[in-house]
Amino acid sequence: MLKRILTALILVPILAVCIWFNNAPLPLFAVLLTAACELALKEFYDIAVSIGHKPFRRIGHVAIVFLIFALYISRLAISSSVLYISPVAVSFVLVGVIAAVVLCNMLRHRDYREGADSAAWTMFGIIYLGLLPSFYVNIGAAEDGKFLLIFAFVNVFAIDIFSYFVGVSLGRHHFAPNLSPKKSVEGLFGGFAGLVASALLLNHFLHIGFAVWQVILYCVTLFPVAVFGDLIESYFKRSANLKDSSNLLPGHGGMLDRIDSLIMSGLVTFIWSMVLAL
Repeated sequence: MLKRILTALILVPILAVCIWFNNAPLPLFAVLLTAACELALKEFYDIAVSIGHKPFRRIGHVAIVFLIFALYISRLAISSSVLYISPVAVSFVLVGVIAAVVLCNMLRHRDYREGADSAAWTMFGIIYLGLLPSFYVNIGAAEDGKFLLIFAFVNVFAIDIFSYFVGVSLGRHHFAPNLSPKKSVEGLFGGFAGLVASALLLNHFLHIGFAVWQVILYCVTLFPVAVFGDLIESYFKRSANLKDSSNLLPGHGGMLDRIDSLIMSGLVTFIWSMVLAL
């Protein structure tokens, strides 16, 4: 527990500084996001290799940097009225370019089964740990983006924290014993209650602009996505008989363990930020 708290005390201020000072020409948040995704992708590919797959590692790691920073630059161009295109369209164009590179590399393999398998695992890693987290770049580029980023991250952290402590103190009924033995139904209820409390408070004090009913709907959509992200990562770890994705972060496991709930949650907050912009 002490290691977990000490690690959090180091990571949270770094995240806060990068969010607050995420302005061109110093894209600190984009740099931090890229670093976290690269570390998580390494752990993901390590898991893939441990169960007999051979992803194209170099292409995957280069693709993450290309995807996040190309999206960041395109968002600057959009906000400066230099580029007129939806940020979502930019994301899918970038993924299309990356997919073409991956498929070309696949065609070089004489072993068709291995080549197709490697391409599939490579692209899944890029989409899972590149495209989905890149929506945080879109959130940060919005008007008052730093407050939306704080809103997005703190709410997911609230789910994790309340789920953990309520589960430890009151947990009796297992939620997904085969995937995550420590997860309990009681912990999930605690996580949802913590999320609602966090979202309502942050919406008020950060002046996000949601009506109360919109905050509740936001929580109803965010919560299952965050839990689902946690379970997906647990599934991959169980397939390789691993407890943690690595021992990078004392008390937390690996980077993939730390960001599993965040990976798909950015998409939810991005969609709701678009609702605010209507």
